[in-house]
Amino acid sequence: MKIKNYLIFALVSFFVFFGYNSAEQNLTTFYESRGILGVATKALSLLYGVIIVGCFFSPSITNKIGIKRTTLIGLSMYTLFVFTLSLKIPVLAYIAALMLGVGCGLSGIAGVDFIRLESPKGKVGEVSGILNAFRTLGGFIGILTASYLLSRNIAFESIYTFLGLVMLIGITILVLFLKEPARERVETERKETSLLESFKLLKDKRVHLIFPYQAGNGFLFGLILGAIPKMISTYSGLQYVGVVTSLFYLTLSISGYFTGKLSDKFGRYKMLFLSVVTSVVTVLILMNFKSLLMLTLSMIFAGFSSSINGVVLGALNIDIFKEHIKEASVALSILSTLFGFIPALILSKNLSSSTMYFISLAITIIGFITINLLRIRESRVSAGN
Repeated sequence: MKIKNYLIFALVSFFVFFGYNSAEQNLTTFYESRGILGVATKALSLLYGVIIVGCFFSPSITNKIGIKRTTLIGLSMYTLFVFTLSLKIPVLAYIAALMLGVGCGLSGIAGVDFIRLESPKGKVGEVSGILNAFRTLGGFIGILTASYLLSRNIAFESIYTFLGLVMLIGITILVLFLKEPARERVETERKETSLLESFKLLKDKRVHLIFPYQAGNGFLFGLILGAIPKMISTYSGLQYVGVVTSLFYLTLSISGYFTGKLSDKFGRYKMLFLSVVTSVVTVLILMNFKSLLMLTLSMIFAGFSSSINGVVLGALNIDIFKEHIKEASVALSILSTLFGFIPALILSKNLSSSTMYFISLAITIIGFITINLLRIRESRVSAGN
């Protein structure tokens, strides 16, 4: 039986993010255990800051060399980053983070275009959900595996080497089995305009209405990577960090397919509003947590919210921007990274947890308002046509 191309892509994502999500989630605790927590924060800030560079050039590179090769370059950077962590040399971690930032931008934008081209008609949300489910399931199992290895007193460096080897399985599957998606002829004639279009879309009102919502989710994810692991380690012990945060990825994996499929059936906006509700619940729990159980519940709600954001918002963007999705994704990634994820990582070092939660809550509410304005705008446009 012929395996669908997007299922091969999903399997690639499983193995790559088995290693990467586990390494990323343990990064702050890894360097904190060595008394140099600032290295992790700086590396993550560099990583997500440089994603902007990769995003800018990804549309043109994808159009020139294809989705498969662009994704290969990007995911290879993920793998190199994890192997570099095993060397315990901070300066190499910075260099690898810079390279990974470019790789994230390249593979992320290429991945969005892959979904658009490979999804059967009317099933963009479903395919997006399947890919998200495999990717996050890999992250969940990877984090649990790393936690188990840590409990057996295996050194971080050996764990990172193991994770890198698992990621190489995904790279091998990509090279041997993934096929280049067919591309419409009109797109091959747009190669040189992609970067210019990305700049133009920074002024698009639709982008302005979407990015506060995306930035709110980015800010919350920044808390999960920056502040929350440190909280768990402080209140309950280092051994609980991987177990509790892995629930975030488990929830992502379980809910991804269903949120995508439901959005195909009932509409994108209804699911996005549900995401806002779960984000608010997550922040309220974190603001009032008194036990490890409450932190655990916050991870489950955050995972569900992030699942809807990653799957449904991606599908909505494809619905709205169609063949311009690569360029729109560039503009949105730049804005949400600059105003969401990076501020969360930086501010988590200098502000109290309660202040961070209030900021996250405010951004989430603003995102709710702007997404509703986008819904009204798109309804009027549809009615006018």
